Amino acid sequence: MDQVLSENGYSIALGCTNNQFDKERQCLENFMKQDIKGLIVETTKSALPNPNIELYDEFRKRNIPVLFMHGSYKGYSASSIYEDDVEAGYIATKHLIELGHRKIAGIFKIDDIQGHARFEGYCRAHRESGIDINDKRIIWFGTDDMLYKFGKQSGDMVIEFLEDSTSLVCYNEQISIKVIDIIREKGLTIPERLSLVSFDDSELAVASEVKMTTVAHPKEKLGIEAANLMLKMIKEGDGIFKVKMTPELVVRNSTGRVNG
Repeated sequence: MDQVLSENGYSIALGCTNNQFDKERQCLENFMKQDIKGLIVETTKSALPNPNIELYDEFRKRNIPVLFMHGSYKGYSASSIYEDDVEAGYIATKHLIELGHRKIAGIFKIDDIQGHARFEGYCRAHRESGIDINDKRIIWFGTDDMLYKFGKQSGDMVIEFLEDSTSLVCYNEQISIKVIDIIREKGLTIPERLSLVSFDDSELAVASEVKMTTVAHPKEKLGIEAANLMLKMIKEGDGIFKVKMTPELVVRNSTGRVNG
């Protein structure tokens, strides 16, 4: 983003929400006081109703274009650029099915729309292959209970959850690395005991001995496209644009054929 925008005479002012509505409001109110030309926003708890919609309306009343990344808020018409997370969930799960797995656990985020979309893709792959989905193999977590559900104190619960599964589709590498640590502390191995597919292809994917199979998030390309789209919106006005990026599976050594 910075490269594209700076080449066109713009600079970036940053605000961090930590995926919290109150911090999102604080960021928006701060930007309201500045002479900004456009607003690119990674949505906050995008699966939930947003209490700050009136602030986004205010930006648009001032002819300041708003572009959402990774999804948009339900019922709110606005431009967005996002990865096809339904397809991401589908190809992650399909990869495991092609390796012979039929007992596939899933960990998904309940308060971000990406989690819902990835679960939809997970379901589609099961349905297409004639495999039933067992509710006991699904965990939903939120921003505020992530540490509780995947901390060291929850190790026994995680192991019990995975006991009847041969593989796992995990919402992102931040959670995957915690699951891998728990599994290895219990003397279990990846992928021999459990094959794991994650999402994002962040630095965490290759940070440990277990290199994760993951669905790559087109980070640089998405940033470039978002910046170019914002320039277009500044020039042409705040029309409604939708740009969908295609995900890609990166196979490493955290997945293997099912044993037994």
